[in-house]
Amino acid sequence: MNTIRFNSVGAAFLLLTIAANCVPAALHAREVVRTEQVHYSDLNLATPEGVAMLDRRLSRAVRKVCADNNFHSTWEDRGGTRCMQDAQREVRRQRDIAINLATNPVSQIAQASVVQ
Repeated sequence: MNTIRFNSVGAAFLLLTIAANCVPAALHAREVVRTEQVHYSDLNLATPEGVAMLDRRLSRAVRKVCADNNFHSTWEDRGGTRCMQDAQREVRRQRDIAINLATNPVSQIAQASVVQ
């Protein structure tokens, strides 16, 4: 099964975690952390179709993590835009790892050696 989390590789989902930038700091004194799991063990990431489906799932997860119905002003909306940009940047790294593991058998062997 394939799982990517920030900084580690493991089970059957991608865990999207975005902190702080989801809500402008001026609006909340404490940090806001939101997560979303994106399952992809049913996808063949060695095919363009599988990658396209993963991309759609990731886009939905980013929108869900960064969604905030309390954005009323232009300044507040900038916080949502920043959240989307930060989330997409972080997800891109994890996505690339998942695709590499699916398409590069040498990476899978190296990963299995490290995990065992």
